[in-house]
Amino acid sequence: MKSFTASDILHFISPDCTDSPEANSRVSTRDCTYYSMLPMPKSTLTRIRFIVNIGAINEDKDEVKGVAHYLEHMKRKDSKIYTLEQFIQIYDKNNIKSNAGTNYTHTYYYTSSIGNIDKCLDILWAQYDHTVFNQKRFDDEKHVIINEYNRSYSDLVYLKFRKNLFPQISERFHDPVLGTPESINAIKIDDVINFQKKYYKRPHVIICGNFDIKQVIEKYNLKETNFQPNLLQYQCNMSFSQRGSSSAHCENASTSSCSGSFDEIYGPISLNIHVEDSLDKKKISTTVDIYFRIYNKLSLHPNIIQILSKLLTDTNASILKNKLRSEMCLTYDVSSKSYQQHNSINYYKICFDCDNDKFEKCIYETVIILNQIHNSGFDAERFEIVKTHLKNDLLINNEKFAYTTDTSIIEKYIMNYIQEGIPFRCIKRSIDIIDALSLEDINNLFRKIFTKNNCAVLIRSNSNDIKSPEYKEKIFNLFNNLI
Repeated sequence: MKSFTASDILHFISPDCTDSPEANSRVSTRDCTYYSMLPMPKSTLTRIRFIVNIGAINEDKDEVKGVAHYLEHMKRKDSKIYTLEQFIQIYDKNNIKSNAGTNYTHTYYYTSSIGNIDKCLDILWAQYDHTVFNQKRFDDEKHVIINEYNRSYSDLVYLKFRKNLFPQISERFHDPVLGTPESINAIKIDDVINFQKKYYKRPHVIICGNFDIKQVIEKYNLKETNFQPNLLQYQCNMSFSQRGSSSAHCENASTSSCSGSFDEIYGPISLNIHVEDSLDKKKISTTVDIYFRIYNKLSLHPNIIQILSKLLTDTNASILKNKLRSEMCLTYDVSSKSYQQHNSINYYKICFDCDNDKFEKCIYETVIILNQIHNSGFDAERFEIVKTHLKNDLLINNEKFAYTTDTSIIEKYIMNYIQEGIPFRCIKRSIDIIDALSLEDINNLFRKIFTKNNCAVLIRSNSNDIKSPEYKEKIFNLFNNLI
């Protein structure tokens, strides 16, 4: 059985589409539906996902915060074709799992089942195209969403703190996707209806698993297209140049999308120290999160980020062992002048928890270690070992992927490929990129990212001494010694 590749995904459009890049420059127009499908005959499940690139960021000053998420909930209630009770009966009778989600930039509606592709598509189209907005359902849902908020947003400090890292990003990115209890209570049923009319477009339909592709094509009268509706111009052929330059370049993408300083992309920052109470009021130690912004997909291949992370966590200095985290955040797409949220890496976080009396020492040691790497670079032998291990992991994972029938694994790569523009089988290209990466490249990359002018620090403590202005100034001076 051969490994699945990006070319195995087949793209189709509904008959009312204009199959041209000019007309379909984004995922869809209001009158056009894209289908991306990957049949997997040996799979047990079939997964279907409807994606619309509308989310919380579309809530402008005239909309109440949380209305995009509220609409997602209402679209899974009653429809003109099935009532909520009938939906539930269909799920149970046909063993169909159904859910939905909203983030800052997208909303998803999806199902998974063994067979029953016709029924799953009927359900999703009924929910998507034929929503009935019932006042009682709407009122009852407020309590459900507020409970979801209470489960999801126990910590709002980080959302506010993120503004220190990305000052240019829209204010809405610093608020919960769900809104707040106050804004949720303020949402009226007309707000939700008007948001749908104003923003919702035709969805992008993604199907993978064990299904008859001809059946879907005939049912919806689809025609094949070469146009691939990716949101970002990120391709497998991003790489370091053969001259050993530390600047990555893009092919088939605008130059501006692959260049520019941190300040141009994210907004200028200076060293910022933010001190908050610990979430646990009984906690007697202090937690420190040190954030450093990175370019992410605009200029770096994910495997390069992996190598840098591994080298940092493998350092002999105990203070950094297992303390580095790579996390999801936001990307600014220069060409479209918009912010996107991705399941990707956008900053490094060095995090540790230490006793209050050792807190200052932890900060001091961290700064010393980072400065040592700035001055001396990483160990050459260790660098080659890390590259070899990563290449072996890629080959092993490729072998697993080639023979898998687990559609949850396949779906992950397909969603990345279609929704974020990442080709999901790039094994050979990834290995070429790793081979081309020099120690000088990785050292230069480190020196660009881990600087005091690209850093923000979040400290959580219940110690009144550590929270005092005098102590904060002392910590600021320690971090100010960072190169």
